Amino acid sequence: MELGSNFEIDISNLQYVEDNIYQYLHNYHTIYLDSGRSAIRVLNKILQKGVILLPFYICSSVIKNYEKDFSIRFYKVKKDFSIDLEDLKSKLDTDVTVVYVMNYFGEIQDNRVLEFLREKKKEYGFTIIYPARSSRNVPLRNESDEFGTPEGRRRQDAPLF
Repeated sequence: MELGSNFEIDISNLQYVEDNIYQYLHNYHTIYLDSGRSAIRVLNKILQKGVILLPFYICSSVIKNYEKDFSIRFYKVKKDFSIDLEDLKSKLDTDVTVVYVMNYFGEIQDNRVLEFLREKKKEYGFTIIYPARSSRNVPLRNESDEFGTPEGRRRQDAPLF
């Protein structure tokens, strides 16, 4: 089942506004891209190759971006689409170089999930990738090992943090 999708945008009526995403993110090292897939391709050039943990429920276009350069392990997602932390814990080891977190249907993963991952990142040294909407409940961090990616083309601006 394909979860991702593309949305067309009519740019003929767009106009500049003072209050925009560029103003909010000007202090961050930010790249603007057209989609999450583009962000993943850019990130793959700098990510340490190894094992990536992906949620079991994710679209094939994400999986395809990692099949060539990474060994993929899937972690379980509960019926409410939250991460099964016990299963995730069981998959973490020193071979894991990337953990990909997904938000589903507008529901943001609980703060304790991201805090847990940040604690484990100190222990194992992996990179965290999470959809840009996760930044609503977690302050944007200017760290070299955490990246937010756009969730498809749901925004006019799609930053990669």
